[in-house]
Amino acid sequence: MEIETKKVVWSEFVESDLEEIFLWGKETFGFIVADRYTDYMLEQIQKLEHWYLMHPQCRQLPTKNKIYRNIITDSHRIIYRILPNRVEVLRIFHLASSNTKIKSARKIKIIE
Repeated sequence: MEIETKKVVWSEFVESDLEEIFLWGKETFGFIVADRYTDYMLEQIQKLEHWYLMHPQCRQLPTKNKIYRNIITDSHRIIYRILPNRVEVLRIFHLASSNTKIKSARKIKIIE
């Protein structure tokens, strides 16, 4: 069985989330580590084009058809939604984020 390739788009929040993560990482660990970590997250997002079914359902956003999924990195959770024609990356949250904050991702609309 061949899995369909889907276009990957991301919300306006993802770019600012990545920028905040990079700036915090640069202050905490230095430029090189921060750059590698944000590059790693971008690679994971790019792989969703083919591997959107690889990651588990997001426990905080349960649905019968498991459209909300998450990629867990060292310290963050990348939340995405699988739609019939594309994959929408909604937000990137720290793993310590509250369930309420994570649930807010469900309301994000991406207009193209």
